[in-house]
Amino acid sequence: MKHTLLLSLMPISGCLLGITLLKDAWTALGLVAAGLLIGVIVLRKRLPKAFAPKPHRYWFAGGTLLGMLTGPVLILLWLVLGDQFRLEAGLAGLGLDRGSFAAFAVFLILTIPLLEEMFWRGILYNRAPYPVPADILFSAFHLPIFVYFVPAAWLAIPFIALVIAAWLWRMMRSATGGIGCSLASHLIADISGLAAVWALIYS
Repeated sequence: MKHTLLLSLMPISGCLLGITLLKDAWTALGLVAAGLLIGVIVLRKRLPKAFAPKPHRYWFAGGTLLGMLTGPVLILLWLVLGDQFRLEAGLAGLGLDRGSFAAFAVFLILTIPLLEEMFWRGILYNRAPYPVPADILFSAFHLPIFVYFVPAAWLAIPFIALVIAAWLWRMMRSATGGIGCSLASHLIADISGLAAVWALIYS
């Protein structure tokens, strides 16, 4: 249990260090990926034996829809908050411009969804039908990013949204017996969100 808690804190610490202290997106991404990878390697025996032993088209369709909502929600948040949504200035402050953001997005898409699903919904899987500490930790893990872009008064919205997403992805694991469905949904969510950022800032 101690090892599990310690390993779950590694990606969270990496995100905090990279975003809050060093203010460098690439460093944060590398530290998060390394923390997740170490956790996956150390606790690999807890991973499900198959990605999707029980394919379920309804869960897959729902997961696809869930993932696709990320981009529109970000655009809506940008419209509501206006200048308070420090998207362009925040990305520049983390060392990202048009060219580096594209490379950053590709690397993120190729690594983080898989590592996160293997760790949070694979290794730390809990069959409980209600939100569990791992869901809350998953959401808290992303908070340093939102703190950098969104006013403090609005932080409850992405926090609650990510707890719900984590819970739904865990329910997909319960329904299908593997992380294939949640991985597909997570991947679509990241692509949708990053595409929205590109459209708002760099298009």
